[in-house]
Amino acid sequence: MAQPQMHFHHRRIAEVYYTMGTEEHLRAARKYYAAAVDMSNGMDVRALYGLVLVDARLKKFDAKYKGGGGGGGGSGGVSAGVEGEELGAMAAGRFLSMLRCHVVHRDFDPGLLSEHCTF
Repeated sequence: MAQPQMHFHHRRIAEVYYTMGTEEHLRAARKYYAAAVDMSNGMDVRALYGLVLVDARLKKFDAKYKGGGGGGGGSGGVSAGVEGEELGAMAAGRFLSMLRCHVVHRDFDPGLLSEHCTF
């Protein structure tokens, strides 16, 4: 990958993996979206939304192929792992905060949102 330090390259790869849609590809997409969010200091809205979408699709896989519901033990399902579930929830919270701030300050440049809103 040319310029691996650029968050939008990671986001683009994540979008490709997400589009492929298998369980393995969704897990890879989550990793690349998380890297894009990390590299952008949490300001890449598309990567945040991508994490929310990946989390939702992994939960659907879990319900469909693992019997859903989660009746206790075992190794868990597709979205197993506290870090995966927390990542999706944290991304959703940050995304909603940014969206609310943008609605209030819609005349400001998105690059300046961090000056006017705290996340």
